[in-house]
Amino acid sequence: MLPYLVLIFLTPLAIYCLVLAMINRRPAPVMLRGVWDCVGLLFAASGLLLIVLPNLLRLLYRKSLGQVFIDEPAFDELVTGVFDEFWGLTLLYYLLLVCGTAVLIWLRWNKTIIYNVDAERLGGVLHRALARLGLQATRSANQLIVRRAPVREEHITQLDPAANNLPALISSVPDAILVIEPFPALGNVTVSWFNARPGLRDELENELAKGLEHARLEDNPAGTWFLGVAGGLFSLIFVIMVVIVMATLLPPARVR
Repeated sequence: MLPYLVLIFLTPLAIYCLVLAMINRRPAPVMLRGVWDCVGLLFAASGLLLIVLPNLLRLLYRKSLGQVFIDEPAFDELVTGVFDEFWGLTLLYYLLLVCGTAVLIWLRWNKTIIYNVDAERLGGVLHRALARLGLQATRSANQLIVRRAPVREEHITQLDPAANNLPALISSVPDAILVIEPFPALGNVTVSWFNARPGLRDELENELAKGLEHARLEDNPAGTWFLGVAGGLFSLIFVIMVVIVMATLLPPARVR
């Protein structure tokens, strides 16, 4: 049973690493909502969470029963059978898993992840995208406070032509607050959105996508790393499958 559990654990993880390698080796950066990035992580851990962990818990439970009730095999079988048939424990585990997944997705809801991107070049691309939307950003550490660009109210100009000499009016309420978190080792940047006005995130992401090719990371080692990990995992999966097939087809050795 153990080889099958290892296969179930490794297969989605290998596929996830291969997809990350393809993303990080593309000729242009890739932008994903945090929700979809979280779905990818959950897929990578799906074998472990859905199949492997519940079965390992049952194996450990049976082993502990065998040690405690070693002189009472009938009682051991009875308790083990009760555990296997007590569907409430399994239901509770998967209920907690669903709740944890929902919380994780909710925490990633306000994030945008950009892969295969140079964080320094991304800053210029982002400011140009803001300018095309009539917005400007004030930087504070790793935060960008986004507001509408200074404009003059039309009715003031109409009432008094001399109002052209007045300072432009700036809104004191920000349209959004962006937190920029670069990860140079993996060649990606995470953008967290706070207090964004409705529709601004979609508009800015669409404008940002138009210029992302100018922010590509020229030498991204993450693509090579993930490709190597994926290759190693697929090789291990192949070896385990060969062992399983040989163990199934070859007859067991006879004891003389």
